[in-house]
Amino acid sequence: MSDSISAHDYTKKIPDFYKLDSRVQTDYIAYYISQYKNISPFNVIDLDSIFQDELSIRPHGRLAQYLSEEAKKRGGKYIKAPKGYKLSGNILTHIAAIVEGAPEMTKLNDNLASLMASITDSNEQVLLSEAAKCYQVKANRAAMVLIWIVVLYHLQKHVFTSELKAFNTALAKSPDARVKKVVKFDDFSDLKEVKFIELLRSAGVVTNDVRKILDTRLGERNSAAHPSTIVISSHKAVDYGQDLIANVLLKY
Repeated sequence: MSDSISAHDYTKKIPDFYKLDSRVQTDYIAYYISQYKNISPFNVIDLDSIFQDELSIRPHGRLAQYLSEEAKKRGGKYIKAPKGYKLSGNILTHIAAIVEGAPEMTKLNDNLASLMASITDSNEQVLLSEAAKCYQVKANRAAMVLIWIVVLYHLQKHVFTSELKAFNTALAKSPDARVKKVVKFDDFSDLKEVKFIELLRSAGVVTNDVRKILDTRLGERNSAAHPSTIVISSHKAVDYGQDLIANVLLKY
């Protein structure tokens, strides 16, 4: 980052900076020094100079001790370096989310992460990895859309490699205007998703319970994918992913 911004202008990015606890102010100034002044590691003198010479305020009364104590903590805000200290990754991300407007990453739900890790198909792994990042920045709609793409691809692949004869038989009994028979994998793209799910059930590829899950989750995907005023919580988005991975991706 450029060091052209002054410390005074930098503090304008931080809500109520001058009212914050002096330890929290220290964290923000440590970020300024390392990211805008490109001084890393930094030391007590570096911090003290910004506080007193540029901002004309008193630094934390136990500045050296504060840095040392945090560096000794498990998961502390600072890391001890040969010539001073560095900010730990978690506090860097937290401050960046406030100062730079970057999305703050949250921890992925443990059960969802475990389910995602169970998927072995490389193409599905790539999309699930992107979905995981969406979950971590609370892009819940995007996460749900990506999960659905994986599920649809997974089921199409399963049909094409193991259930194509039964599927085409069901398709012949319930004709589609655009697809008479699935011959190549790309033919699936011409089938509407609702029709595809209907044929999965007719062909005996999935159980009726799974068909109900797919119908419900498709409706939720549609809500997530189209402009609307509905709010999709992280809890609902995580439940969406867990349900489809556990009941579809890991069963077929």
